[in-house]
Amino acid sequence: MSVFYKRQEQVGMNWLKSLNRHLRVVGSDLTSGFMMSSHNGLAMIGMLFFLTFLAFSIQPQWRQATQAHLLNWLQLDTYMPFHLLGDSPVIDRVTSADPKDLPTQQARLVKWAARKYRVAPEPLSAIVGEVFELAPKNQVDPWLVMSVMATESGFNPFMLGPSGKAGLMQIPPEQLSSRFAAFGGPMASFDPVANVRVGLGLLKEHLLTAGTVREGLKLYAGELPPGEDLLYVNKVLAEYQRMVQASTLAQQVPEPVTPYLQESVTVQVEDLGDQSIKALLEWLHLSKESAAPTTNTP
Repeated sequence: MSVFYKRQEQVGMNWLKSLNRHLRVVGSDLTSGFMMSSHNGLAMIGMLFFLTFLAFSIQPQWRQATQAHLLNWLQLDTYMPFHLLGDSPVIDRVTSADPKDLPTQQARLVKWAARKYRVAPEPLSAIVGEVFELAPKNQVDPWLVMSVMATESGFNPFMLGPSGKAGLMQIPPEQLSSRFAAFGGPMASFDPVANVRVGLGLLKEHLLTAGTVREGLKLYAGELPPGEDLLYVNKVLAEYQRMVQASTLAQQVPEPVTPYLQESVTVQVEDLGDQSIKALLEWLHLSKESAAPTTNTP
């Protein structure tokens, strides 16, 4: 019996040794396979990065398109849930205002433009207020900015021109990326406030470059067929005259100048009004003297 038990014990020991040896072989194979797969995977990832870098170096437009898609995805992932949920400051970005809160001249302009261009006065009031606040600080005539805006888009903030110009001030497509980078990208060109600020800066640059309003407007209009640039300038200046008349009730309006000085148009209009009042008072005085009865001295 002792010999039998010894044989059984020996068989068990041999089986355990064999199992241990097989497990070691399997573990070694798995480790080698994992290391080889990881090495090959890292090599493939490195090769993929190298090929991607090479492709982007050869084709810069692919890199720009990829960056735009990634930026849009990040913005959508970050901001969309925030604006769609309850506690959202969306109301702070509503570009509308009560015309009654504007100064008299601006309120008159809103009423006139809203009726002519068939737009709601509340969002137009916000635009007018923005222009009349920022334009004088940049030495640009606010009525000139409004007349350019009316000529370019008819106060349609979502207008996309045939050549790709976008928004209220019709910013050229080649300048959308650079000009609206601070506002979040080219899609911000359809934000009325952002478009007004970019368009104001662009108009100011053209006025400074040209030195005169007429030549500056030609630069703002871009490349037009011969003769059409003059038509564009005349159209803007005619609208400028109508807007100033609607705002100030003046009969005569001088052409805009650059650089624009604060209240320059108002002062000129008030001078014209003072002349009219003086003429009226003189006429009344003369009429009173002619109508007065003459007394005969004895």
